[in-house]
Amino acid sequence: MGLKYYFNTEKIPLLANAMFQKRPFTHKNSGLNASQWLERVLDVTNCKSIDQLDLKGSPQNDMCDTFGKLQKIRKLNIFKNCPNIFAKKSLEILSTVSSEITLFKMPFETRDEFQTFLKSNLNYLNINTNTFPNFKFTLEDLMVTNALILNLNDGKLNLKEINQFFQNWMENKCNPRLEHLEICTFENVDEKNLLNGLKPVSLSRNRQRAFHIRRADRKKATITFENIGGMWFITYLNNYDKPLRLYFKTTTVNETVPLSKWVERVLDVLDSYSIFQINLHGSPRLDVCDAFAILKEVRSLYIMTNCSNSFAKKALKILTPVTTET
Repeated sequence: MGLKYYFNTEKIPLLANAMFQKRPFTHKNSGLNASQWLERVLDVTNCKSIDQLDLKGSPQNDMCDTFGKLQKIRKLNIFKNCPNIFAKKSLEILSTVSSEITLFKMPFETRDEFQTFLKSNLNYLNINTNTFPNFKFTLEDLMVTNALILNLNDGKLNLKEINQFFQNWMENKCNPRLEHLEICTFENVDEKNLLNGLKPVSLSRNRQRAFHIRRADRKKATITFENIGGMWFITYLNNYDKPLRLYFKTTTVNETVPLSKWVERVLDVLDSYSIFQINLHGSPRLDVCDAFAILKEVRSLYIMTNCSNSFAKKALKILTPVTTET
């Protein structure tokens, strides 16, 4: 195992003036096994999460005990040269603490094994089928998927199958947890072959490729499609309308109504206390942290480079417990 150190006397993100050291650690020179070594590093650095974990090749140590120490992983990547046994065991341990999982190979030997994995409570699953072209993601696979967000780079689903999935949603037969689906296809997509029988409603005249469909219980989904470089990208958003953007300016806000109450009223009208994405920029002139406290779920939280440190820290303290990906 190895640890990389970066020492920078000026700006940390810029490594032009950095010193670099790579030192291998083994049980012989440290007296620690892999699990103990990682636990010590995380403890010393006061780090409870991993930004990205890449699984490649065959590990010389039993890494699965080590993985059991991790509490949060933002991105987990399973690469082509990762052995199937190691990949499956790692997914069993890490899928519950990973915000985003990308499969560059299919480690499951049977369809039943794969569907058991799909039924897990996953947050974001990205299946990059370009790296294993013989694999076909079926309509049955899609129906059992329990991920919040599913991205199929080219799952080999044809338009008839995609339309059938939408028909199943209209009949309330789909897994309600799947909120966001992205599919790519080389078939020529139009409103007729993709949305046949769904009674779609165009969102606006200047967005002819974005549609609402609504079922009997009044729940609605948004479907968009566009052609990029000869490939069609289809997006399905369950119970999701047009994105809402809120801008707060001290010159226009009614000071008789607290900001948190104002946001609460907006979310109440929308019948939603969930935000798909929050971007924090600059230094707000209003105390928006009270408004953040009423949110029950945030899918993605981004701290931008121009966000002031004090605002970022206060926002993180409030939003981290309800945020899926930071």
